[in-house]
Amino acid sequence: MILKYLSKSIFAAALTSCFATSFHASSQEIQIINSFDTNYCLHKAGSDSASNGDNVHVWKCDRNNSNSRWYWRQVRYGLGQIELGNTGYCLSKEGRSSASNGDNIHLWDCNSGSISNSYWVPNYEQIHLYNYGNYCLQKKGTHYPKNGDNIHVWNCQSGHYANKEWIIHWY
Repeated sequence: MILKYLSKSIFAAALTSCFATSFHASSQEIQIINSFDTNYCLHKAGSDSASNGDNVHVWKCDRNNSNSRWYWRQVRYGLGQIELGNTGYCLSKEGRSSASNGDNIHLWDCNSGSISNSYWVPNYEQIHLYNYGNYCLQKKGTHYPKNGDNIHVWNCQSGHYANKEWIIHWY
């Protein structure tokens, strides 16, 4: 009887641990920091509420600001969506059929029909747009970030390019 109880307890503990680990890996809080100046982070422009089409830019990092709190929603190993808080809105490339340099990044419903625009792959210091070949998240403007610098996609390049380099801090 004791052995039967212990077996069930061990199984239950293992199952709970497995689900907790699985859930943690599939949705985890992150902060996306500009690697050239680590005082600037990815930030949703405007008010605290989120909706389709809200623009994304860099702003002074503030983990307590709801517009700077992101969650990595893992789809499968290495591939995921970047959701603003728990709003249901994810980073997405504007437009549907193709990608080109300068396409704006905004928020869009994570579960909409345009999810192909919102799948990302972190790769070293760059964040690749999954379905459109060689495009990465990039900060517009000079190497030196400032509040309000817009975010768009641009051809990924090897080497060090401050506008394309990001640090993902996992919490």
